[in-house]
Amino acid sequence: MIHLSISLSSQPGCVRDHNEDMLLVCTETYRDTETIREIDIDDTDAVVFAVADGLGGHNAGEVASADATNELGSHVAALPRVLTPQELRENMEQWLQDEHAYFIEQGIANPEQQGMGTTLVGVLCYRNAFYAFNCGDSRLYHFHDGTLTQLSRDHSLYALTHRDSDQHRITNCIGAGPEAYMDFANINSLIHDGDILLLCSDGLTDMLDDAMLEFMLSNDATASDLVQAAYDAGGKDNVSVIIAKITKYVINQ
Repeated sequence: MIHLSISLSSQPGCVRDHNEDMLLVCTETYRDTETIREIDIDDTDAVVFAVADGLGGHNAGEVASADATNELGSHVAALPRVLTPQELRENMEQWLQDEHAYFIEQGIANPEQQGMGTTLVGVLCYRNAFYAFNCGDSRLYHFHDGTLTQLSRDHSLYALTHRDSDQHRITNCIGAGPEAYMDFANINSLIHDGDILLLCSDGLTDMLDDAMLEFMLSNDATASDLVQAAYDAGGKDNVSVIIAKITKYVINQ
């Protein structure tokens, strides 16, 4: 049995007039709110939590992030419980391709939504194993024994060039661009009782560096605490955070 204590917060920030981020926990989506969830997971469950950061003109970003998280929640809830790890990877990769194609079709049919897209970073707990997935530059971190480690890989031009002028220029997302791909990995060997998984949009990491995030998590920060710290630092973008603490981790043999 796995027990997750989840705190989450998604806020517009100090500068933006609306929020294009969306959070997902199981099948519930969240925007412009904060809450706490307690979730028990057994070996027959498939549970997902994720952060999506929308992009596109005419408020299309908020449409993209909402659609992606809603569809992902429904998709995971309906997953067959007999998939092998490889079949699970293929299933999730196919879901992303289908969602990407749908966004492109919507852009053709509705010019105001042309070019809409969203990043997506998430964790899937399936048959008592943890999997990480990522498309874009929203991030997943692992906090263990006082040390914070980024598990996701930024799909951004800055990650390749390290030029300040390339910041916020992403090279992969769902919907925008001719192709999209997903990093998908089994992270089960990394997870220990008491560990924390932190998921966030770049509105957090643009304001707070990894050292500050590590310090705050070492002092039992909640998602709301991290969002408030990003606000205090300027809050130049939407800020969305999920903190999932694994308070029990017992696999039935």
